[in-house]
Amino acid sequence: MKLSATVIALILSSTLSAHAALESVSVSSDEIKTAPRWIYGLGQPPKVGADVSSLLANVKAAQAAGKWTDCIRLSKQARPKAKSLSAWLAVFEVECATKPKSAVESANSLWASLEHVQSNASWMLTGPQAPRLRTSVMDGYLKMLEQDTKTNRTRAWTAIERLQGLSAFSDSETRAEMWKSAGELAFIQQKLDAARDFFERSLEERESDEIRLRLKAIEAAKAGGTINDIRASVETKQQKAATAVSTLDASKEELDLVDRATKALRQGDIVSAMQDCTKIIRDYPGSVRAKWASDRVVDSIASLADKTEPKHMALREQVISVISKADPMRLAEWARVLFNRGLYAESLTLAKKSLEDLQGAERTRVLEIAADAAIATDNDSRAREYLKELIEKHSGQKASREAILRSGILNYRNGQYALAAADLERVSALPIDESQRVIAQYWLWRSLQKSKSDRAETAARELMTKFPFSYYGLRARFETNKGVLEFKPERKEVKSMLWFTSHERLAWEKIQLLLKAGWLEEAQAELKELPTPLKAEDKAVRSLVWAAAAGYVTASRLANMAWDENPEFRRPPFTDAAFPREFADFVTLQAQNRKMDPDLVRGLIKQESSFNVRAVSSSNAMGLMQMIPPTAKEIAQDLKLGSLVMPEDMFQPSRNVQMGTYYLSRMLDRYNGSVPLALAAYNAGPYRMDRWLASRPSLKDLKSKKSSKPDDEIWIDELPYDETSFYVKAILRNLLLYKALDQGRVEVSNPIWSYKALEKSATK
Repeated sequence: MKLSATVIALILSSTLSAHAALESVSVSSDEIKTAPRWIYGLGQPPKVGADVSSLLANVKAAQAAGKWTDCIRLSKQARPKAKSLSAWLAVFEVECATKPKSAVESANSLWASLEHVQSNASWMLTGPQAPRLRTSVMDGYLKMLEQDTKTNRTRAWTAIERLQGLSAFSDSETRAEMWKSAGELAFIQQKLDAARDFFERSLEERESDEIRLRLKAIEAAKAGGTINDIRASVETKQQKAATAVSTLDASKEELDLVDRATKALRQGDIVSAMQDCTKIIRDYPGSVRAKWASDRVVDSIASLADKTEPKHMALREQVISVISKADPMRLAEWARVLFNRGLYAESLTLAKKSLEDLQGAERTRVLEIAADAAIATDNDSRAREYLKELIEKHSGQKASREAILRSGILNYRNGQYALAAADLERVSALPIDESQRVIAQYWLWRSLQKSKSDRAETAARELMTKFPFSYYGLRARFETNKGVLEFKPERKEVKSMLWFTSHERLAWEKIQLLLKAGWLEEAQAELKELPTPLKAEDKAVRSLVWAAAAGYVTASRLANMAWDENPEFRRPPFTDAAFPREFADFVTLQAQNRKMDPDLVRGLIKQESSFNVRAVSSSNAMGLMQMIPPTAKEIAQDLKLGSLVMPEDMFQPSRNVQMGTYYLSRMLDRYNGSVPLALAAYNAGPYRMDRWLASRPSLKDLKSKKSSKPDDEIWIDELPYDETSFYVKAILRNLLLYKALDQGRVEVSNPIWSYKALEKSATK
C-alpha cells in the first residue's frame, strides 16, 4: 500500500509528538469490574446526565436504537467532557450522520460531521479507531455524492478529492464508485473527454455493464446519437456473445457427447450417460465440459446411494463399473468428494480401484481416504490393510503418524488391548498435534486398564497432569477419585505491575472510561494498544480486563496461558474469564423451556462463539449459537417469529439463544436424548450424521444407549470429521467444568451428560 506524502507527514507528526516517558501502573484482580451489558439487552443504559459515562452510554444507546439525530447531538455534547475519546465520538457522529436519507438538512449535518473529522485528519491514521473511522468517512463521502452530484456539484468535487486522498486505504469497490461519480459529474458538465477518463478508471477497479453503456453514450453524444440506440446495440451484442461462448471453444465431437449425455440423463438412462461422461473426461480432460461431466458422475452416484431396491443397487454397481475406467487421479478425486458427501462405501470402492495404479505422494493421500472409508463402513480388514501400508511404507509423514493412532483405536475397539497399547505408546513418542496426543494418552490408559496393567494408574496420572482441563483429563480425575469431581480453590487477589508509555497510559485511561460507559467493542479495540503481557500474573489479570469488555476469545486464551505457566491460576476469577456465564437469564430461561440443562447450552455457546454476539464463521453461521441463515429461517417459521432480518436478528442474544436451544432440542429428540450424538449433529448436520451411522452396522444401537462408558464413546474419536470429534468432547468438557466451578463438588455417574446425574449433587 502506497501512502501519500501528506499521510506520511501526519503519521510522523503524531509519532514524534508522543512522550517517551514510562509510567508504572498497578492493577489488582479485585479491582476489575464487568462493564455494563445493556447493549445486549441486559438492563437499561443510564439516564442522560452530565457525567461522562452517562453521556457516552447514551451516545451508543441512541445509535443502537436508530435515533440518529440524538446520536449526533449527544456525540457533539460529549466532546468537551471526554476529550480523550474525541476520535471515538467522531466515529459515532459520522456513522449516525450517514444514516438519514434525502433531506438537505441531513446532507448538511453529514457534511459538518465529515468536516469535523477532516480538521482532525490524524484520527483516520493512528489509533484503534482509525480503521472504523476511515470506513465511516468514506461511506459518508459516497453518501454525499448520491445527492450532491445533482444539487451541489462544488461540494461533490470536494468529496471526490477527499476520497482520493484516502484511496490508499480504500477497496476497489469504493474507488470504483468514486470514479463513477466523478464521471457522472463531468458528463453533466459536458466535459465528455474527462467523463470518459473517469469511467475508464472506474472500470479498472470493477467491471460494470452500466459503465460500459455510459462510455458508449459518450461516443454516441459526440457522434450525435442517442443513449437508447447505444443501449439496444450493446445488449444485443452481449446476448450474442453469451450464446456463442459455450460453443466456440469446443469440437463437434465433444459437444455431441455432452448433448447425448444430457439427453440420457433426462430420460433416466444413467448408465449410457455415465459412459458418455467418462469418455468426455478421458478424451477432453482439460475442458470445462470435463468438469461438468465429473460433477454429473458424482450427482448420479449420490442420487442412487439411498435407494435400496435391488434394481437400484444393480444400477449403482453398473455405474461404478462404468466410471471405474477413468484415470486413477480422477477416481481418487471422486473418492474424496464422495467421502465428504458421506457416501463411504462408494468412496471405498473408487479409492481401492484408484490404488491399483497410483504411487508416491498421490498414493499416500488416497490410502488415507481408503482407510477412513473402510473404518466408516466397519470394513476392519480393509482398514488394517491400508493403515499398515501407511505406517510401514510412508513413515515419517503426518499420514503415517495418524495411521498409528487410528490403528490403536481400531485395535481397542476389537478387543486387542495389548496391540492397542503398543500403537498408542508408539505414537505418543512421535511429533503429533496436541489434540491427537490427548486422544492417544486417553486410549492408552483405557487399553492398559483393560489389560490389567500396573501402568494404567501412571497413564491416568499423566493424562490429568498434561491435559487437566480436557474432557479426557477430567474423566481421569473423577474416575480416580471415586466418581467425584472437586474444584475448591481459594480466591486470592493477584496484582500486576505494568509499565506503560504515555501512549499506552492514555489507552489504559480510555479503556476505563469505555468500560464504565458500556462501550464493549471500543474497549476491546483500545486493549489491543497495550503491551503484550509476558508474566503469568500479567496474563491472568489482563484476561479479566478482556472478560470485563466481553472479549472472551482473548480472555480465554490469556487465562489458559497463565495457568499453563502457573497452575495456581486455575481458579476464580480467572476460570470465569475462560468459562463465562454471560446471558445467564436468556440461557437459563430458554434451556428450561426446552427441558435442557442450562450448563449444556452454556457449554455449547462457549465452544461455538466464545460468547461473541457478533461472531460469524467461514460457513456464515452467526451469533452466540452460530445459526446458519437457512436453518434460522426454518426455525423462525416453526416458532412463528416472523421474517428475519439478517444478520441483525442473529446478533440479538435473546433471539439467537431462543432459536439455538430450539434447534438443539430437535437434535436431542432426533437422537433419543443422546447428548453426544445431538452435539455431533448440531455441528456436522443431522444428514451427515445419519449417513455415517447408517454406514456402520456396529453402531446400530448407539441412539438407544444412554451410556458414557469408554467403549460406548469410542465412536467420537472415530468420526470422519475431526472438527466435530473435537467439538463434542469440548462441550462435554465445558459441561463438567461449569458444574464443578459452580458447585465445587460434583458426583458424576453414568452417563456423565445426564441432567439428573449431574444435578443430584447440587444439594450436597
